[in-house]
Amino acid sequence: GDGANPGSAFILDAKGNLYGVTPNGGNGCGIVFELSPPATKSGKWKENILHKFDSSGKDGCNPSGRLIFDQAGDLFGGTFNGGGGISNFFCKNGCGTTYKLHLANGKWTGTVLHRFTGKGTDGQSPTGGLAFDKAGNLWGTTFIGGVGKSSTCGDTNGAGFCGTVFELTPNAKGTWTESTLYSFVDASTGWNSFSGLILDQAGDLVGTTENGGSALQGTVFKITPKGKGKVEESLIHEFAGEADGAFPNSGLTPDAAGNLYGVVSNGGGHAFTCTEDSGGGCGIVYKLTPSSDGTWTETILYTFLGGADGAGPGDDRLALDAN
Repeated sequence: GDGANPGSAFILDAKGNLYGVTPNGGNGCGIVFELSPPATKSGKWKENILHKFDSSGKDGCNPSGRLIFDQAGDLFGGTFNGGGGISNFFCKNGCGTTYKLHLANGKWTGTVLHRFTGKGTDGQSPTGGLAFDKAGNLWGTTFIGGVGKSSTCGDTNGAGFCGTVFELTPNAKGTWTESTLYSFVDASTGWNSFSGLILDQAGDLVGTTENGGSALQGTVFKITPKGKGKVEESLIHEFAGEADGAFPNSGLTPDAAGNLYGVVSNGGGHAFTCTEDSGGGCGIVYKLTPSSDGTWTETILYTFLGGADGAGPGDDRLALDAN
């Protein structure tokens, strides 16, 4: 009942409480939890379970990605499965949901904002965190789904396996309208975004795809809103494999200067093989620096060596301290 297998980054509120999700446990479909710090240094942190996803999965199942607060203190997130609907290889009683948790009179209440169907342009299996834009709309990505039906993405039966970028627009009566604004299509766009999105200083949205790019080793991409429901996608970086890393499934962290930081769990040596003290292939920490001409430069800050040094960094995002 306590939840199991936490994997996403925490978020903090102004009082120092931590919020996160576990994809498993609870009633079988995962939980949203809060950890409150102790009053004394020797005290213990207190856990408060804010929401247990229904075992039937009707409100979602297997929450994934980092939570996000709005200005009113409500929490927003997504689930990989559930919502009620079809069951297949990727969808378990539905193809995932986006949800809101609202606190009133000391009790958190959950609301489903959108149930993904995987049909038509709609994506399926949202992953990673959501992001608010300056107008109060929510943005996110789905791992698969959409209209991108390329054999490059693994499509074999006419289903969209490339993934999407979606927007949730708030309505006056508290409901939300979901729109698929972009479908990844092939190597030129990247596909299978696992990390969600963040907003950069220019108001564009950036994220990573686990696959695609010229070397098929994954990408860092940018989505630029163009108004009237239109967006433009461009690639900031295409991973080359081995020394450069491969298959990023972690999100990005911006600094005040507009640089982006991330990790890749594979590569970073002269081979992909990661064995104890192998000298490489065990993942990297990287930095992307923007230039005035719109290009970006990658710097590898650290290469994990395996063994006592650690390996396979992931699976959400880095955190920056005050320095």
